[in-house]
Amino acid sequence: DRAHKSHPAASGAAWERLASALVYVALLIYSVYPYSDYDWGWHYRYGEYLFTHGRILREDIFSWTMSGYPWVNHSWLFDPLVYAIYTPFSFIGLSIAGALAALLTFHLCARRAHLAYWQTAVLAVFFVTLTRDIMMQGLRTQVVGLLLLALLGDLLARQRAGQNWPHWVLPGLFCIWANLHGSFLLGLVVFGVYVAWDVVFAQVRGHALPRRWFLFAGSFLASFAATLVNPFTYGVYVEARRHFGNPHLTYVVEWMSPNFSELVGMVFLAYTLVVA
Repeated sequence: DRAHKSHPAASGAAWERLASALVYVALLIYSVYPYSDYDWGWHYRYGEYLFTHGRILREDIFSWTMSGYPWVNHSWLFDPLVYAIYTPFSFIGLSIAGALAALLTFHLCARRAHLAYWQTAVLAVFFVTLTRDIMMQGLRTQVVGLLLLALLGDLLARQRAGQNWPHWVLPGLFCIWANLHGSFLLGLVVFGVYVAWDVVFAQVRGHALPRRWFLFAGSFLASFAATLVNPFTYGVYVEARRHFGNPHLTYVVEWMSPNFSELVGMVFLAYTLVVA
């Protein structure tokens, strides 16, 4: 009788796992876009130069108009990755790698919520709509940056749950991130908000800061120091300041203000209200 009663529950759990797996398969297939990153050429050539010469380029040797121009390549570590994937697998490999990165990003964002399969499916629709401009060209530095941001969120959630090992992992994450993409600055802001919020929360509650907070704050300072472990040291921050002040950013789609009259804008507003 006990076996008979447990059978429907086991079948339901099996169906839930299968349906969730199908959602992930559908998301993976949808995320395989034809590779169309217009920055691919110089990423590939810089990666090729590193592999063949064993030296990181600090100036532009491929441009006809600005040959020799000193340039802080904050994504230098991404370039050999593009070269290593493209050489044996061509553009198909870069497209699949981008889709896998998108899938892992989604999983890191959704895994802690323990959603039903249909809830995961609804969330996947929001995910592909809101990240379309980033993901639709295959493996790009922005895709890697978004994946690392999701990994940061997962580590911060684990820290908030009482685990101490993220304190030691976070500086290593930022060291790698600062060599892959300039979005590590956003990661530092998110990390800093978490650290500052714990202070505000303790003040509101009238509690003393726990000992773990000092370890957390130390991890933040160590993470900032780890971003300086790159071929250009503080130059990545100087380059970021110049970048944010560039008037031509208004022509780059990732830097344009959202148009809330379009579908993506309406989805963003609806999603924000649901989350709130």
